[in-house]
Amino acid sequence: MEEFRKKLKNRSMILLMLCCFAPILFAVLWFITKGASDFARGLSMGLLTSIEVCSIIGLVEALVLLRNEKSLKKKYIALTDERNKAIEKETALKFLPVSTYGIGFAAIAAGFFDIKICMTLTAVMMFNLLVFLALKLYYMKKM
Repeated sequence: MEEFRKKLKNRSMILLMLCCFAPILFAVLWFITKGASDFARGLSMGLLTSIEVCSIIGLVEALVLLRNEKSLKKKYIALTDERNKAIEKETALKFLPVSTYGIGFAAIAAGFFDIKICMTLTAVMMFNLLVFLALKLYYMKKM
């Protein structure tokens, strides 16, 4: 349980750094990219805002867990439960083929409308597969 508490403290520190870093990064990007399109500026604002919101939610959750022993125990049990781990593994195994084929079909359909979108979707599909292969090689050596 102490190891879990330590991981939670580390996670909360990382999330706190993200909460501080995202607005600074946004301000720097806003200043540097004055000539950028409104779309690019809006996209960066939206992405950094979502990072900020997710970081705040994760930080609040971690701090609540660290202050409440009963909630901490409940979360620890939920995370270490064998059934939950099996569900996560099965979900991850089924997600990759569905995601890959879905992006592949979307890339084919997009090829009839815009080559840039087609190439982007193809790059995303290849990136997913490369990450999968890299992780598979890593875990094959690790286990």
